[in-house]
Amino acid sequence: MRSFEHDLDGDRAVRCAGLWKWRLACGKRANGPPVPKPQMSASPTISVGTAGVVATTTQPAAAAAGTISRAPSVSTATAGTLAPAGGMGMGAGTGAGGMPAPLDVDAGVAPPTEEPTRPVQRCPTKAYVSNSGADSVSIIDTNTHEVLTTVRTDKAPVNPTFTPDRRQVYVANSQASTLTIIDVETDKVTTMSAGGERPSGLAFSPDGQTLYVSLISQDYVSPGNVLSIQLSSGKASAPLRMGADPERIALTPSGDRLYVNNLLDGTMAVIDTATFKISTTLTLGDLPFNPLMSPDGSVGEERWRFDSIESTGDVWGDSSVNSGGGAWYPPSIDIASGRVFWAIANPAPFPGTPQFPNGSSRPGLNLYSDSTLVLEAKTGKYQWHHQTVQHDLFDRDLLHTMLTEVAGTQIVVSTGKEGRVWANRRDDGKVFWGPTEVGMHKNDQLTELTAATEVLPGSFGGVLTPPALADGVVYVAELNAPSMYLPNQTSYFGSQVGTMKGNLVAIDAATGDIKWDVLVDGDPTGGVTVVNDLVITATLQGSVIAYQRETGKEVWRWQAPGGINSWMSVAGDTLVIPVGSSNPAVIVALRLGAASGSPTAGAPAAGSGSAGRPAAGGGAPAPAATFSSIYRDILATRCAGPVCHGGSSAGGSLNVTGATASAARGTLIGRAASGSECASSGLPLVTPGQPDKSLLYLKLTDMPQCGSRMPPTGGLSAADVERVRAWIANGAADD
Repeated sequence: MRSFEHDLDGDRAVRCAGLWKWRLACGKRANGPPVPKPQMSASPTISVGTAGVVATTTQPAAAAAGTISRAPSVSTATAGTLAPAGGMGMGAGTGAGGMPAPLDVDAGVAPPTEEPTRPVQRCPTKAYVSNSGADSVSIIDTNTHEVLTTVRTDKAPVNPTFTPDRRQVYVANSQASTLTIIDVETDKVTTMSAGGERPSGLAFSPDGQTLYVSLISQDYVSPGNVLSIQLSSGKASAPLRMGADPERIALTPSGDRLYVNNLLDGTMAVIDTATFKISTTLTLGDLPFNPLMSPDGSVGEERWRFDSIESTGDVWGDSSVNSGGGAWYPPSIDIASGRVFWAIANPAPFPGTPQFPNGSSRPGLNLYSDSTLVLEAKTGKYQWHHQTVQHDLFDRDLLHTMLTEVAGTQIVVSTGKEGRVWANRRDDGKVFWGPTEVGMHKNDQLTELTAATEVLPGSFGGVLTPPALADGVVYVAELNAPSMYLPNQTSYFGSQVGTMKGNLVAIDAATGDIKWDVLVDGDPTGGVTVVNDLVITATLQGSVIAYQRETGKEVWRWQAPGGINSWMSVAGDTLVIPVGSSNPAVIVALRLGAASGSPTAGAPAAGSGSAGRPAAGGGAPAPAATFSSIYRDILATRCAGPVCHGGSSAGGSLNVTGATASAARGTLIGRAASGSECASSGLPLVTPGQPDKSLLYLKLTDMPQCGSRMPPTGGLSAADVERVRAWIANGAADD
């Protein structure tokens, strides 16, 4: 629910990253044209390949063991700091030789060279960050990384949006019926009616006279609405009915069409703004989110389409039950041959349903699930496929494809949650080698279940995150996270993480033989990155570990301030790591070869914001971690819908519709899970003092022990998840 929209001197670009909402407005040079935007130097020595592979394209000077060679185009400041143009790091300090050190966030960049007679006014280029869990918006000076101020809003602000003249920022208060308006120059706040309850998406007409607002129903699953507000009079139109959960909207640059995504319906409504009527409704994929308009408003002409389910309209026999066959990751592209190499994921439901156990609703091979699928790029014409698992019962997604050449033969290497690695000839798809088995395996070759069965790797196991390929060697990180399956119950994405060590494996790309295989302390969800003589991975438990490429011997490790479930990037001698499960989430930049000291990146000190950034002045204190407040703010509003945990629903054993908070708490303490997804987990809903043994907490995190993350309509803020964790850790008292 958060995205970055940069607006530097009117040059707009949109990017998605993490769970924040940014809007940037740039100031001007005094008595002159706009201040030039700083430019990042492109490094000629670093290239990023398919699936996160980092390799040098021109040979740098020889690196010492355990180091990353510096790319010539990255400029450095004093010891312990790095100063790329326009760069921003987090943390400070230096590290011991061969160890990484967090970068100095204040290293900064010298301002552009100016003529002596033309003074420069460094404007406070502002970022507006909606703090949904704290009912506030933080305003940040992106030149100094200082939090200028934090202003109060109504409940759960989302989606800061500039007016076309960029003089105001409108914020939707998604748990209220209001909009907050922030004056860009003065930071003063006013409030206006949103025209209905639970506003979410915002869009302005090009002339700034009309504001379009999407409204979400109280239970998310009932139809929502969109309305228009004439800002000169404040008059709102009659609501136009949408599908379930119309989270975001986008307007064409000309203002003639409004696109509204209905998240829970899997559809997008297209509204003619002249008549304010729906002109068409598009059927999209599961949970469509955040429509993005091209600069000219065109949507492009479809060139071709290929159905990754080889079934004529009935999805392997029964479209009312079956699904799957999608793709999690971008494909690999062979530019020379004009071919696209896709990794296709699992069929569903898995293992089955009460009516159709063991996938009997989808008999046969279920092509092209769990397959390498190769298409002609220009036409979409089928070339060949190789299916690694037939009639999959255990969520064996094929996830990754990588292209290389060995001894004059061009091959594609593929792997995924099956925990096996394959190589096929690129021209005809014939198996070149494989499968090479990595990690632990148990019961994963069964074609039918008769009772509850533990399977390894589980649904959140195998080669889950991107591998790497360098100098004829494939490097994969494997999760040994088991899942418990029943033949007649549908399972979802999730396994028992944190119960076994993982594996990091080096495989000869020419033969498929394993060169070395080492155990990893934790679940390596940070992918694999190769730089010079090091291969680096990171874990869900927060460890970043570097190994020698030739031997697999550990060189160093560093503990992040939280769990890592995304992959790292490398530029020159800098390693950039997203730390997603810290509170708040942070991006940490490390540098190898610092002079001295041992790097740490613990939680921000009291009185500070995220690492390297001061806290907002005058911000509201975090809500109390008491059950009465958790019940009021979270459980009763986000979990008690009619299709969720409303007592008579199929929402497992959690019932949050008690007459009082105490009554609801009584249904949680020590009670075993009974829902179809989590009954086999063996974990109670709440174990006082042990949040990591409490499903109530685990199901709110990015890594649920069973089933899917809750709520299904969108995760809670980090602050709210921390409230639940803290309440359980402190004994789960009844206040």
